[in-house]
Amino acid sequence: MILLMELGDKTQLSAMALAIKYEAPKDIYVGTLLGLSAVTAVGAVFGTLLSAVLPVNLIQKVGGTTFIAIGAWILIDHLRKRRKDR
Repeated sequence: MILLMELGDKTQLSAMALAIKYEAPKDIYVGTLLGLSAVTAVGAVFGTLLSAVLPVNLIQKVGGTTFIAIGAWILIDHLRKRRKDR
């Protein structure tokens, strides 16, 4: 399921570019597999520890607000750069 959700994301495109550039698809595969596994493990452990201290609904609200704030920041930054280039 994660494979299907991640199709076409930045990490996959980077892995494809590295595999093409260095002609070492097995090495790139192992590296990306280990990297994704490490990030997933850190997220799972951190999430478990955090949920023991804070209520889950608060974590969800903070996470959602953070995603919205980052999206707004990226949009505003893009619009400023676009206006500056004119």
